[in-house]
Amino acid sequence: MEFEFRHIPKTAGSSIENALKDAGVNVGLNDEGERSRSGPCQWHNTTRLNPNAQTWCVVREPLERFVSEHKYQSWNGLYSAGECSVDALNDHVNRAYDKKLHKTSHGHCHYIPQSEYDCDIKLDFATINTEFPIFAHDVLGIENVSFETKVNTMTNKCELTVDDLTEDSKRKLREMYAEDIKMYDIMRG
Repeated sequence: MEFEFRHIPKTAGSSIENALKDAGVNVGLNDEGERSRSGPCQWHNTTRLNPNAQTWCVVREPLERFVSEHKYQSWNGLYSAGECSVDALNDHVNRAYDKKLHKTSHGHCHYIPQSEYDCDIKLDFATINTEFPIFAHDVLGIENVSFETKVNTMTNKCELTVDDLTEDSKRKLREMYAEDIKMYDIMRG
């Protein structure tokens, strides 16, 4: 069976790609074929590239994923997310909601709902440090994958959490990512 990784932004995809590269398997950013594709979402492709492959991905609780995206953007100054503050986080939610950023991949794909990714097998971000090495061995047939999610010291200095979202921001994110929430709840049982 062939397998194909769907790298959903802010779900440990870069850590997985690097762990697999260390094990001699190139996917995503490390795959010449995917890297040669053009556009801002070249290795965050939502669709199956190989119709014969079984796809797999990591899925994260949607509100946590948005907060992680804000921390990432505030650290590297991308897309005008603002600073690492409660006000900037909630302003970011309002901008994303008002501009319907979850409805387009034009210019930036980090807001695309996880439910739009074609994933046959879904791993849970909450348990990925233990789940991925087992999956790599048992399903992908890759021996001795060393894995721990990459801890970015810069984004870790931003200590925002889902608790820093206002009730209105949570409502907007739940509306934007309603299908993700359903998918995640089903996946977690």
